[in-house]
Order: sequence, then structure tokens, then C-alpha cells
Amino acid sequence: MSAIAGILDLNKNDISTSWIDTIKTVSSCFKTDRTNDYFEQGLYFTCSHQHFTKEAICDRSPITSKDNTVILNADIFLYNRDFLIKKLSDETSTSPSVFSVKGDAELTYDLYMKYGIGITDLLNGVYSIVIYDKRIGEIFLITDHVAGRHLAYSIIDNTLYYSTTFHVITALLADRLELDEEWICAAYMSFSPDTEKIPARSVYKGIFRVEPGHYIRIKVPKSETVRPIMMEAENVTYWDPLNSVHPLKLSSDEEYRAVFLNTFINITKNMLRARNKYGILLSSGLDSSAVGSVVARELINENKKLYSYTQIPSKDFIRTSKGFSLEDETPGVLMNKEKYPNIECKFVESMDLTSYSEPEKYIHMFAQPVKPIINAPYIYAMNEKIKEDEISIVFTGSSGNSTISYGNICSYIYQNNHSFHFINSIKEAAAFCKLHGIDRPKFLKYYIKKVNERRKKIEPDNFVKEELKEKYNLRKRLNIYYKNIGGGDVDSYREWKNFIYKP
Repeated sequence: MSAIAGILDLNKNDISTSWIDTIKTVSSCFKTDRTNDYFEQGLYFTCSHQHFTKEAICDRSPITSKDNTVILNADIFLYNRDFLIKKLSDETSTSPSVFSVKGDAELTYDLYMKYGIGITDLLNGVYSIVIYDKRIGEIFLITDHVAGRHLAYSIIDNTLYYSTTFHVITALLADRLELDEEWICAAYMSFSPDTEKIPARSVYKGIFRVEPGHYIRIKVPKSETVRPIMMEAENVTYWDPLNSVHPLKLSSDEEYRAVFLNTFINITKNMLRARNKYGILLSSGLDSSAVGSVVARELINENKKLYSYTQIPSKDFIRTSKGFSLEDETPGVLMNKEKYPNIECKFVESMDLTSYSEPEKYIHMFAQPVKPIINAPYIYAMNEKIKEDEISIVFTGSSGNSTISYGNICSYIYQNNHSFHFINSIKEAAAFCKLHGIDRPKFLKYYIKKVNERRKKIEPDNFVKEELKEKYNLRKRLNIYYKNIGGGDVDSYREWKNFIYKP
């Protein structure tokens, strides 16, 4: 894993030393182990490496072909290294040992030289990759299926600027930055922590992001006689889960369980490449506990520990809320440790922090507007502990609410009713009421209320001025957004699927 940045001037002007100094100054704010650069006329690519796996110590990026016609810069952590090594070995009649000692960026370079942009069908992991292929006159900016590694870019005056971190690209373009008012208004039209309401754009005009499952193709005329040379950017979708992912059609619940467990366990095991120690942000919930159980079980076979980090309230905290909220997750976390003794639990106290306590930390971390997320200060505090303990890879249960633990009884009944499976709806509702001790007529009344709420129009929150709501048509935009995206108490199948694969 690393952080990449670069400048490419098609007019082949000298890259300003002040630009290079800016990149180096901003990059030095982050913890890195080494930096590698590549220069040529009109081009500067740089990569700040982090040695978080043993392969990362010798990894090369930027990496160039012998004749300098292909230049690859990559911030990448592969999940399917073994598969890719075997594929390269089989198709090039080369010993797997030749590829197994290479880092993820160098392995990706080998794959590109063999398969070209077809690597998007092969790579599985988190990555942001920039490739300049002079042989075909094209530049590719690629991010992974869920944009787990951010990649921002801008094209100004025939010059491409790119960076993994927002901090670098905004520093390079400091005197040209202009806020995108529409992006900000859309981001703040709802109270949800999510600010990404307009795909591909950012808080600044002219700075874009490579979307999940996409790559940007920039065509560069190969002939030096073609004038003027102009960058033409094309946004290409290489993974479209809403249209390409379909339900499995297996014959029994046991088969579904077997597929799920096999997939879940293998995916988690593929992360076990840490150079030093492993950590996990652990709650007592299903998502992080499920991940932690697999990791701890694997590590105990190697006599290794899994360091867990959990936010807890201060010692003088008195519970006043009712219902299902759980402020102190200590008992559930300790139950995990009881099952897996190699989990070393670390509890981080709240210490009266709020989302407004240390705003400068969040400003530096995100480099764009964020909302006052209630657990942000505790995540930041846990990250500080993780750095102190020199943890190389951190697991989380992040996004579990839209994957392994995603399910709402009202949505389930609503979907069954629309498929005319009324008997199944009645049986499941009765079982749910019995399990939780809920009165059936009350549950029916609640369900009808939630179904009726689907028809109500949603008003934008009062973060945004009235005239801006009108200017950017936020009322219509918000209602279309929530009608399509799902994640509520009553979702249709289409909304349910959209929520899982929300871009």
C-alpha cells in the first residue's frame, strides 16, 4: 500500500520544481517508509511506499518498461495474489517463485504487459493505478470495484494532475481552486453522514474522482506532428453489479450457507499478509465479530495475536437511553475474547470528546467538508492507538449493515407481498413477533404505517438555504435519491439491491 501522485504535461514543458516540492511537503505529513520518483520531460510520477506486507518492502512503483514506453504508478493491495501468480506462471511458462517475490505493484505491471487494460477483469483488491502507455497513446486512471483507494484527478491546460490523497492535488492547484456550490448543496441536502451525492465530482470545480468500478481513458495522439495535442477523457465502466450480479439458484439452505461461509472465510484469509501485527475495530455486533472470529482462528494457528480496539464511555457514564441502543460494548467484546483467547482487547474511553472537539484533526484527515458524525472522534482516537501499537493491517465490520447483517422484517414482508408470497409473509411475521415478544396487531399497524411513509415526500434538511434548494432543485433530487437508493425500513427488491451496490 502506498500513495501515488503525478503530473503529466502533454506539451512537454518542464515540471516546476515548486510543484515537486509541494508534493513532497504534503506527502511528508503522512507516515511512509520510502519514496520513489520517475522523471522525464513533461512528466513526474511519485509513489510513497508503506511496508505493511513483506512484499511491499521490495515493491517497485513507479515502474517503467526498458524502453520507457510504459509507465505504471500504483497504490495497491491485492486480495487474489495466488490466483494471479498462477495465471502468469501458467501462461508464460515461468516458475511461480519468480512472481511470488514481487510486490503488488510490480505484479500488476507484469499483468498489464501481458493483458493490457484487461487487467480490470483480473485484479481483486483495493487499488488506484495510473498507467501511461505511449505505445497505444493512452493514459489509464483506474480504481477498484468499490473505490477503496481514492483517486482524484484534474486536467487543466493540457496537463494531467492526479493523486491518491485529496491533500496533494488541492495543494498543487491551490491558486486555481473554486468551490463547487452544487456539490456542497447536494452533499448537505440530508442529515445522512454520506456526502457523495454527485458521482465523479468533488467539492472543487475541475477536480474529479474515479468512480468505483470505473477507469478513465485519456487518449494522447502518438504522432508528434499532430497539433494541437488535446487530452480527451472517457469514463469507462468495467464492473456494473446492478446489471451483472444475479441471485444464486441453489437447491437448499445448506448450499447457500456453504457458499457464503466459504466466500467469507477465503476473503478474510486473503488479508492475512501483515508484515507486523493485525488489529481490528471490534464491537459486540455481528459484522466485526464475524470478521474477528475468522481472523483470530487463523492467527491462533500461527501463535499470533489479534489486537482489538473498542470505544467505550467514560467511567462516570450513566445510561439514560431506552430501547436497543448499546453504549458500552465491553461485555460482548469480552465474550469474543473468551471464545478466542488470542484476541488482546484494548478499550478506548470517550473522554468527553464530541464531533466538535478537535475539528482541525478531521479537516486534515478528510480534506473536504464532512458532517458532525457522532463516532468520528472515537475512530480517530482508536487510530492513534493503532499507530502506537505499530499495527500493519486493520480489519473492521465496516459496510456490514448493507451486506452480512442487512435485513429488515418490513422490507422482507413487503418484497414477499409484491411477489404474491403471502403465506410466507404471514409465517415470517408470526415467527418474528414470537421471537421478540411483539403483539401481532401492533406489528401489523407498524408495518402499514411504514408502507404509507414510502409515499411521503422528503424535505431537504435545513443545512441549506432556501434559495439554494430552489436553485439546485434539491427537493426533487433528494426524493429521487431516496426512492432509488434504499436502506430504509421498507425497501422494494430493486431498492434493496441498489442499497447493497450503492456506488
